[in-house]
Amino acid sequence: MGMFDTIIINKDFKLPLPDDLGELSLKDIYTGGFQTKDLDNLLSTYDLNSDGSIFDRNDKWYGDLDETFIRANSPIPLSAPQSINFYCYIHEDEFEYDYMLEWLYYYDSDPSKRLITLLKFEKWSNFERKENTKKWNSEMEARKKLFDRRYMKIYLFYAKIIRIIFQFYRKVKNKLPSDFKIEQWLTPL
Repeated sequence: MGMFDTIIINKDFKLPLPDDLGELSLKDIYTGGFQTKDLDNLLSTYDLNSDGSIFDRNDKWYGDLDETFIRANSPIPLSAPQSINFYCYIHEDEFEYDYMLEWLYYYDSDPSKRLITLLKFEKWSNFERKENTKKWNSEMEARKKLFDRRYMKIYLFYAKIIRIIFQFYRKVKNKLPSDFKIEQWLTPL
């Protein structure tokens, strides 16, 4: 799958859509972000504004993961011209189908030269995905029940002790010279 960037599209920006969206609404499409691999692929977030301009949010994280998020700098406008392919997947359990929509946006600093086209609108049955999700959830529930039992708590304590013993063994073993060196030391001639 690889790394990608996220584009957050302003709800006032009009995306070209098929005539028949089926069970989808505009809210379903605009909610969340759109992925693209045509920009930096550094998990950056870009804003596509209602006028069609694109800005890198220029978000920065400082400190450890548990520290607060800080937006360090002001947004940076995207250099033009560029062709940006972006897409979204919609997988909702209440829907009968899963969807994939893909657009191509030719971005230019001159607003009159900007062009966006819908490349792909696909839908497929989500029956298999739903069945797999049910199966996975039941397996996770069975695993949780297993780990909640008393003997499993005893086993986990036992396994922890065994791991500690073998970690100590490996540390000691790694500090000792190899068997060959010991043999040479015992039989120097």
